[in-house]
Amino acid sequence: MFSWRCDVLNEAEVEAFAAAVAARFGGVDMLINNAGQGYVAHFADTPREAWLHEAELKLFGVINPVKAFQSLLEASDIASITCVNSLLALQPEEHMIATSAARAALLNMTLTLSKELVDKGIRVNSILLGMVGVRAVAAPF
Repeated sequence: MFSWRCDVLNEAEVEAFAAAVAARFGGVDMLINNAGQGYVAHFADTPREAWLHEAELKLFGVINPVKAFQSLLEASDIASITCVNSLLALQPEEHMIATSAARAALLNMTLTLSKELVDKGIRVNSILLGMVGVRAVAAPF
């Protein structure tokens, strides 16, 4: 068992985490990026700060870990990166416009990374999760 708390938006913390993982396990075969949230608001009600935060979290929540772990992954014979995303990337919701746009950007970035890193022996994929019908999800809508 190994646990570590780190803010994926803090590049130094992510690099420290990667170093700790390398020290503990000697290498890395997979990286799963799963930081996220959803901002619920229509366009007119979405402030600039929400747009920026959604984009920063969705993109740099992947960029920072990929940069920190890339050299470790390149040393693996079975390296893979999985980016947990949302169906909002393909099926945007008007009440989640900032999140939908950021999710679409993440999907595009993941596809681009898959093409760029394949020659380094790293597979990159997305998982697009959908909503689950529970009261906690239905409440904001």
